[in-house]
Amino acid sequence: MQTRRFDIRGQFVCFVLLLFVSQEVSARNISWSGYNWWVRTSGGAPQGPGPNIFSDSLETVFVDANDDLHLRIHQEGGKWVGAEIDNHVSLGYGTYEWEVSSRYDLFATNVVGGLFTYIDPASVGNGIHEIDIEFTKAWGTANLYHTTHGPGTPDPSWNYQQALTGDYTTHRFTWRPDSITWGSYNGHVAGVDNPPFPIVEQRPGPNFGDPAVHTYTGPIVPQDVNEIPIINFWMFGDNVSNVGPPGGQMQEMIIHSFTYTPLPEEPSADFDDSGYVDGGDFLTWQRGFSSGTTHSQGDADYSGVVDATDLGIWTIKFADNVWFFTLAFALLGQ
Repeated sequence: MQTRRFDIRGQFVCFVLLLFVSQEVSARNISWSGYNWWVRTSGGAPQGPGPNIFSDSLETVFVDANDDLHLRIHQEGGKWVGAEIDNHVSLGYGTYEWEVSSRYDLFATNVVGGLFTYIDPASVGNGIHEIDIEFTKAWGTANLYHTTHGPGTPDPSWNYQQALTGDYTTHRFTWRPDSITWGSYNGHVAGVDNPPFPIVEQRPGPNFGDPAVHTYTGPIVPQDVNEIPIINFWMFGDNVSNVGPPGGQMQEMIIHSFTYTPLPEEPSADFDDSGYVDGGDFLTWQRGFSSGTTHSQGDADYSGVVDATDLGIWTIKFADNVWFFTLAFALLGQ
C-alpha cells in the first residue's frame, strides 16, 4: 500500500555506502532491539510515501529508558513531519516480529504505521519489493493490513478491523521462498507459537470472526536480495505537511521490540527434537495433519501448514534413519 521515492538506504549494502558517504554522514543512528538503524531525514522536503517530510530529530524518533521505540508525527518549524527508521542490514528469509505498545485503532484517520521489508523496486527491475504490516484507517473501514507488492498483478492484501481493548499487540510475518505467513495478535507474544488471542475481524459480513492469520503462496512472493526491515509513521494524502492529522494532535507509535528469526537451513521431521526421526514423529504429523501450523505439530518444511509434503519429508528422513541404524548394527555385529 506504499508508493515511495526511497533514498539509497532502500538498497543498503556496505559498498554502496562508501559511494554515498556524504549522504549518510549526516544521518542519525540509533541502537534499538539488538540492531542499528538509520533515522531517516528528507532534509525538510516532502518525499514518498505521502509525500511527507521526514525528520530525524530527537523529538521525532527516540528510545526511552525502557528501550521502547517512539515514532512521532508532530510539528517542527510550522510543518508536520513523520518518522522512519531503516535497519543497517538485510536479514533475509525468516520471521519478522514486532511487539507494539500503541492503540493503532485510535490513530488519526490519515495516519499510517508501517512494519515491513523493502528494497527500491528499481534495483529488482521494478519487481517484487515489499512485505507489509500496516495500521491505518485511510483506505477504508479496516485498521490493519497484511500485503505484498509486485508488478502486473493485483497486490494480495488482507485487512481487518478490531477495536482494541489494550495497548499491547504483536505482529509478525514469516517469509519463505514460496510463501508468506502473516499473523497479528493481542498482547506481547513474540516468539510464542500459535498465540491464543489473534486479532479478529469484527466487521459484519462473511469474514466476521476470522483471525488475522493468513498464508499466501503466490504468485507475488519477493525473493531474498538486499531488502531491509523498516518501521515508519506517516500521513496519507495531499499537502499533509501543511494540513497534518485531523484534529491537529500529535500522533505517536510505540514499538516495544523487533525480533528476527532465520528459517532453519533444511526441512526437519524431528518434530519432538529428540535427535532422530521415528514413529513418534509420524504420530505428531498424523495428529497435526490439516490443522497444525507449526514444526512441533508436524510442519517439516516450515510452510505454516501440516500436509502431505511433510509426510513425504518424514518418510525420507525416517528411511535415512533406519538405514543408518541398520548399518551401525551390522558393523557392530562384525
